[in-house]
Amino acid sequence: MFSLGSSKKQLTVALLSIEAEYREAVIATCEAIWSKRMLWGLHMEVVDPIPIYCDNRNNIQLAKNC
Repeated sequence: MFSLGSSKKQLTVALLSIEAEYREAVIATCEAIWSKRMLWGLHMEVVDPIPIYCDNRNNIQLAKNC
């Protein structure tokens, strides 16, 4: 599993803070999906949907421009 208090070297450099926020939202989504599938595999109850909090206005705008 992952640790909330850990830090690691960034693999890429974001040109804008919006890009960094978007990238972190994507990573959080991937980790949520992985965790959900792992819990399903252990036959544990999973609450849907799993909330992920971010600045939606900027992320939606960035996703539309990709």
